[in-house]
Amino acid sequence: MSSWFHIFNIFAKFGNSSRLLMNLQKSIILDDICDEEIIAYIKLLFGVAFEPLLGGMKYLRFHIKPCSYKVSD
Repeated sequence: MSSWFHIFNIFAKFGNSSRLLMNLQKSIILDDICDEEIIAYIKLLFGVAFEPLLGGMKYLRFHIKPCSYKVSD
């Protein structure tokens, strides 16, 4: 939890000094954490959605898989 708190502080200090803030409607935190307590803490701290990384992610509406693509894809 302390690592996530430090990451949040980095974002906050950068935002305060540059006036560039994270877009909460477009931001998602991706990680492979399974502990529900940590996930709840991250959601509370950042105020953004949280999704597990195991299923891949979308970038510009294109699904990016963590284990590359197969011919069938």
